[in-house]
Amino acid sequence: MFHLVTGALGLFVSAHLWPLLPASRFLRIVCCLGVLLISQHHLLTRLTFGTMFSAEVPRAVLIWVNVLFAAIVFAAVMFVVLDLLRLVASLVRLTWTLLPKTAGRSVIVVALALAGFGVNSAISQPPVRRVDLAIADLPESFEGYRIVQLTDLHLSRLFRAPWTEELVRRTNAL
Repeated sequence: MFHLVTGALGLFVSAHLWPLLPASRFLRIVCCLGVLLISQHHLLTRLTFGTMFSAEVPRAVLIWVNVLFAAIVFAAVMFVVLDLLRLVASLVRLTWTLLPKTAGRSVIVVALALAGFGVNSAISQPPVRRVDLAIADLPESFEGYRIVQLTDLHLSRLFRAPWTEELVRRTNAL
């Protein structure tokens, strides 16, 4: 079911991307097929490798595919918002309002920037957050006791040994 939803998002973004491309029909088709292919990367990698974090998939490819996939999702959300605004404007004016090419291209640029930022944040070392808890009637032997919580790390091929070693070093330093 997930791949049907992401495929629909890919089609939706492709439909908005088509008129924005100042290229030949062939290049437009290639770009839109690329969007559809990226929108299906979860399904394709599961069918071909069993998992998207397979050792056969280079780390750089994993990163770029995730940036492009996230950009498709962000672009779809922004295009929906713009389409709803255009629909309201069209109902008020009683004539269909076209999406300016600069607005559509801006959506693509912003979506790519947000996706790049998000993926970069996901593969960076997690920040340390210190939380002090006051616990009533805590035995004195536990005063100053520290607990480290590491959750949802998704350690995989995406995170090489130096990344994990640095995380362990930082954790032990606490």
